[in-house]
Amino acid sequence: MPENQELNWQLVEDLTVRATYYNKLGLFFHRKGEYPKALENFKAALLIAEQLGDMDGEVAYLNNIGGVNKVLGNNIEALKQFQAITKIAKKLGDLSLEATYLNRMGLIYHDQGNHFKELEQYKEALKLFQEAMKCYKTTLKIAGQLGDKNKKMIAINNIAGIYNVQGNYPKALKYYEDALTLLTELGLKDSLEAEKIRKNVEIIKGTMKKGKP
Repeated sequence: MPENQELNWQLVEDLTVRATYYNKLGLFFHRKGEYPKALENFKAALLIAEQLGDMDGEVAYLNNIGGVNKVLGNNIEALKQFQAITKIAKKLGDLSLEATYLNRMGLIYHDQGNHFKELEQYKEALKLFQEAMKCYKTTLKIAGQLGDKNKKMIAINNIAGIYNVQGNYPKALKYYEDALTLLTELGLKDSLEAEKIRKNVEIIKGTMKKGKP
């Protein structure tokens, strides 16, 4: 191996070690609740991963940055990080990774929609719920392609949640019941998640019954 090639490999190894070190520092500060310092270190790790073309590293560090931004309530920034991960997932051909982060994006849109609805900014809420629905439905499609029943159940449950918030109870009921069917198939019919869904079904049925003449 030529000398300059050896030096290049050494540089890559040194930078990888440095990125790992920055990431560990970021996790340390995150646990202490020192979020600005955590962000600073995660971003330093991300910069190195980008320089090296280390897409697995990019995903890990973007995830950590997005997580801190979510804790800080910087949802727009968190969305940017999760969207960047879905783009990397497409490059890698990793449908499972793409579905996971599309679902996380959907949850952010969903949360923002609930916030705006509480403030009676209904048009903005509607727009955000539509974005959430897009993310969840794409997740559902990918989960179907993968045959991943767990991801499929999560997406279906989230779609039901949107319909429930919007007052579309027949559709919400259908999706909640589909989610329960999948949980049964997964051997999780007695899980806490199944119990939550059954409560939602009970509430919706009661609401629909009251609404009948």
